[in-house]
Amino acid sequence: MSFLAEEEIDDVLYCARANDLEELKSFISTLDTKYTSESPASIILAAVDSETGNNAAHYACGNGHQDVIKYLLSQFPADSSPSSKSLLIAQNKAGNTALHWAALNGHLEMVKLLLQSGADVSILNVVGHDAVYEAEINDKDKVVDFLLKEGVGLDTGLGGAEGEDAEEEVKDDPNVTEGAVNGSVDSVDDVKKELEKMEIKDNGTKEEGG
Repeated sequence: MSFLAEEEIDDVLYCARANDLEELKSFISTLDTKYTSESPASIILAAVDSETGNNAAHYACGNGHQDVIKYLLSQFPADSSPSSKSLLIAQNKAGNTALHWAALNGHLEMVKLLLQSGADVSILNVVGHDAVYEAEINDKDKVVDFLLKEGVGLDTGLGGAEGEDAEEEVKDDPNVTEGAVNGSVDSVDDVKKELEKMEIKDNGTKEEGG
């Protein structure tokens, strides 16, 4: 169970999702002051949605927010514990990492950044898909080409798990808001209102809400 309050988790995740970097920095600083025995890194790791398992990296990478993920990773000093890799390999309840989300949404530059930062391309989600397979079934050809050329450990997930069909893939909490919330909002409350209007599946398919 996270030491952060639910509202605190929501604030961190909304800012990462909305590309509100300055507000995110402010929240992390405030929480660091409040939880004196914790570090910014441990606070970031603790900010996980209880229903979906999504963290700030999932939302930043799923939306291609490079400045946000760079900031998040910068809060993990080199040779420290926890390490930045703890954030990059964290899986949500569907088994997807931040790299899965960046890949399936076609964010090539984000995928490159994640691999340079130590993301593990061989991790499989609950239906046995690695990041390159998720990119392939979502027609993100440039990401597929890059991962096949640069990725390591891609020989286990390229067909999905035995007996699984790509169309039956488990969907995460549908909150990757690519292009819907781009940092033009003024506050977390504004972000929440915008997010309530849209649902987006984990495979990148948008569903407009009422």
